[in-house]
Amino acid sequence: GVLIDGGLHHPAPGQFARGQAIISKLGFASELPPRLLGPVDLWFHALELISAPLLDYCFPDPDKHIVVPVGSSDVACFSFGLPERDLRKMVSHGRQVTLDRLTPLVERGLIPVR
Repeated sequence: GVLIDGGLHHPAPGQFARGQAIISKLGFASELPPRLLGPVDLWFHALELISAPLLDYCFPDPDKHIVVPVGSSDVACFSFGLPERDLRKMVSHGRQVTLDRLTPLVERGLIPVR
């Protein structure tokens, strides 16, 4: 398979796939983080919070693909000052969400496993 970072093109770029694709979608921030943000991070986070509904409307999830929302709702796309513990938490969250979403599909034979 081919991996594509579609962030600048589309948050879930399914049109590049020849068939059904599994897409890990970071999504947009929908809440403030529990930690204090610096001025630049706060600016980008607030901008994303305000624009997220419009971005979701303009870039809907593609049909016929498996979209796994792996992002953390309190992390914006341009979050530059994340503490290491938050990065580990994001990786753990993404792994768990992926397993929760894909395991039943694999068990039902809807995703072939080699």
